[in-house]
Amino acid sequence: GLKAARWHRRAAEWIGHNDVTQAIRHWQRVLALTAALPESEDRTGLRLGACSFVLMQGGWRLGLSGEEMEALFLEGRALAERAGDNDARLVLIIGYAARLGVAGDVRRYDALSREAHALVDESTSPAVHGNTLVNRAYSSFCLGRIDEALRLTAQMPDVLAGDLNLGLDLAGVSLLAESWRGRAEHFGNRGRLDDARACQREAERLARAGDVGEALLWIRQTPALIGSMAGERDERVFEELRRGAFEALELAEQIGSWFSQVHSHLWVGGAHALHGEWDAAVRACETAVQMSKQHQTALELEPQILSQQAETRLGAGDLRAAQAAAEEGIRLARERGQLYFEALNHLARARTLRRARGADARDEIERALDRALE
Repeated sequence: GLKAARWHRRAAEWIGHNDVTQAIRHWQRVLALTAALPESEDRTGLRLGACSFVLMQGGWRLGLSGEEMEALFLEGRALAERAGDNDARLVLIIGYAARLGVAGDVRRYDALSREAHALVDESTSPAVHGNTLVNRAYSSFCLGRIDEALRLTAQMPDVLAGDLNLGLDLAGVSLLAESWRGRAEHFGNRGRLDDARACQREAERLARAGDVGEALLWIRQTPALIGSMAGERDERVFEELRRGAFEALELAEQIGSWFSQVHSHLWVGGAHALHGEWDAAVRACETAVQMSKQHQTALELEPQILSQQAETRLGAGDLRAAQAAAEEGIRLARERGQLYFEALNHLARARTLRRARGADARDEIERALDRALE
């Protein structure tokens, strides 16, 4: 029992973030092999390590079942409290929160991310502290609190003390690289495009300097996002943005991360839209929707994907489908409290109404724009 479990732990740690699916299988074997063993310090350490890794790396990335994640969270939290391990307790909360978030429960994701952040103290390791900031920043973004997300990501370089490797063992992501990439995205959302590009350049420099894990493909995606925000018109830039989006998709497929594959298809669609290749953009968005539903991950982006579906359908001339997507995006974003995504869908709806009915839809268009501005 224990001896075999230790070998599976070593195999999981050796594989690390290079093949998350295989690493998780080894950790699941650790759980199976130790399930019936009597209580001991070794058993507690093995099971706590397994619960922590599977929650931190498997839930959001691979869309493992909610029931499995909740069971691991409850057991892991009890083990961490018994061991007096506050870092482990924070990791478990963060991992469980992220799983809830990517399943679409963004309010609970935000509440748990705040709970974890409030538990950070002087004993908390920089890697765990950095992960609490990443989760709080992303949950804030999901609820439309862009300034809060910016403030949190700006704290991370100091917390991480410039260490590019922090986060790789814990979450498969260089937290330092992700902090700069996240700031690029949030500055873009605030319309500060020069600041966004400067942060993106720093993220790319860090990616060239060493292993940044899954953050590499998010860094490849972000220029297409900034280009969309900037209303980019240069064909050479278009081609570079599209190449980056496809590179990100290829990396996501290699890693086996369903979460990042959904994100990548979304931004492949955005890159096609910049080119005016609407049918290809529609297909990419449809793939993102189908994949997120099938694997129950990246559903925190569902209203955003719907807004992009609306825009791409509008570009392709399918006005009825465009309006339906925007209206579903508005409904879902309101239900979840995702203000930024609601605004995007109101804009898409206004553009669709203008194309479909022109001046006859003036009052509806103005109401949509007023709500988007609000």
